[in-house]
Amino acid sequence: MSISGLIRIVKFLPKQLWLKMRYGKRISFGKREQISLSAPLLITDGKSHMHIGSYARIESNSVIKASGGSVTIGDSVYFNRNCLLVSKGSITVGDEVTIGPGVYIYDHDHDIKDRGSFVIAPVTIGRRVWIGAGSIILKGVTIGENSIVAAGSVVTKSIPANSLFYQKRNAEIVNLKN
Repeated sequence: MSISGLIRIVKFLPKQLWLKMRYGKRISFGKREQISLSAPLLITDGKSHMHIGSYARIESNSVIKASGGSVTIGDSVYFNRNCLLVSKGSITVGDEVTIGPGVYIYDHDHDIKDRGSFVIAPVTIGRRVWIGAGSIILKGVTIGENSIVAAGSVVTKSIPANSLFYQKRNAEIVNLKN
């Protein structure tokens, strides 16, 4: 078979099968997830790994990258368009999380003392969290279950469960149980 014939066949393989062929045991899937053809899942080295849970949906132009770290995405998670998630350590997204368009999630920063290295701390997003459009979640943050991060927020500290996090001039955390 010619190279062009092989390319034609590979183009029509389900994305998950193609990713399993490319990354082997470093990537795993639940069942019935939907990953846009224009949403790359990238594993950049042999020690990184990624799991995408059942019924997860990742929309177009969203990039999920394990670059020296692990990415675990729970069941029934929704990533809207143009999201970016990059892990050099560990990023965990719980079940039933909704992530709005243009959200960025990083578990690392550049080390200002040594420009070639990174400061890494895990990011954990609990169950049933809603992250609004254009938000940025930075290293070391844990977002408790049932919380909401308002659109455009920059999250640099952990948020307790059942909270609404929004920013005007200063970051505010409001308990949703009251």
